[in-house]
Order: sequence, then structure tokens, then C-alpha cells
Amino acid sequence: MPCRSHPRTGPHPAPPLPRAAQLFRASDAAYAPLAAARVVAILAERCADRDGPTRKFAAFAVGNAAFHSSALYAELAAAIPALVHRLRDDDARARANAAGALGNLARNADSLVGELTRHGAPAALLALARSALDEAAGEAAGSAPADEERLAPARIALFALGNLATHRAAHAALKELRLDELVSAAEPMGDATYLKYARRVVAKLDGGGEG
Repeated sequence: MPCRSHPRTGPHPAPPLPRAAQLFRASDAAYAPLAAARVVAILAERCADRDGPTRKFAAFAVGNAAFHSSALYAELAAAIPALVHRLRDDDARARANAAGALGNLARNADSLVGELTRHGAPAALLALARSALDEAAGEAAGSAPADEERLAPARIALFALGNLATHRAAHAALKELRLDELVSAAEPMGDATYLKYARRVVAKLDGGGEG
């Protein structure tokens, strides 16, 4: 693994983030060797990097590393605080990547539900999801319409909440957020994908989850 001198944290191994993201995306076959090479730990650290593009790619890679299985969840848990913070990033793609990563950390198992809740992921994801409703209200009042780039992170945040709602361990925290109100609030917006994901969250909470 090549080493470079990082201007903020000194010399250490630095994997090319886009390449690492693609390796994780293909399958879970690369999980073990990349973890052994400390790539996973470095990606978790990079989610809090001072450089915006680095944070964005790191969040994307973490999401891919959590997609296929829960094998790397224990190592990826270190990224949770930074990912929650990235939900408020100025860059829409960074927000989307962070939301997707947090959702994938609940996709395959409930082992990180406690950590996700402790670091405020449910409330932060809801705040991002609600941002689309605020923009829709502004549009109705004559402001500039919300564009696709700004709607996408809100949709992904809702999907992530649906992944959390799969697990009964998350239900107490999620029900405190009154997520059922999202459906009625989303209907006037007319975004079919947003509404579908909002209904998915509520259905999982009402159905008791799957594990």
C-alpha cells in the first residue's frame, strides 16, 4: 500500500478513495483483504477529513463497505459520528453519501443500532428528509423550486430511516420522532419516490420490523 504525507495528520497509508469504493461495491470478496490492509479503518478516519472531496468519497466507500454484509460493521462504526455530521454538509452529494452509508450500517444487521442511535443518526436523518418538505413549502410560496440534486439526499435519508426501522431495537428512538407525520406532509409535494420511502418507514414501524 503506498504511503503519502498527509498535510493534516502526517505520514500514513492512504488508499485511493474512488478505487477503494469500487472494490467494495463489486462484492464482499474484497472485505477481508482490505480490512487486513487497514483500508477500512482509514476510510472511517477520512469521513472526518478536513478536505471536502475526501470526506465525500470516504462516505461513499464506507457505504459500499457496508452494503453486502455486516462483516465490517465493527470497524466501520468509528465513522458514525462523522457521517452524522456530514448530513449537514454544504455539498448535496456529501449529504447523500453520508445518508446512504448510515442506512447501509443498518441494512444487514442490528449490531450498530445502538451506536447509530447514541450519535443521533435517526434525528439527523429525519432533519435531512424534512429539508425537502421545507423546500417544497418555499416553492409553493413562490421561492425557487427544489432541484433533483437537493431532493436526492432527502430521499436517501428516508430510505436509511426505513433500514433502521427494520430493526425492533431502533423502534423506540424512531417512534419518538413522529415519522408517521411525514406521509401526510409529503403528499402535497407530489414526489412519488419520497412518498414511497416515507410510507416504507411507517409500514416497518407499524409492522414491528423484521428482527
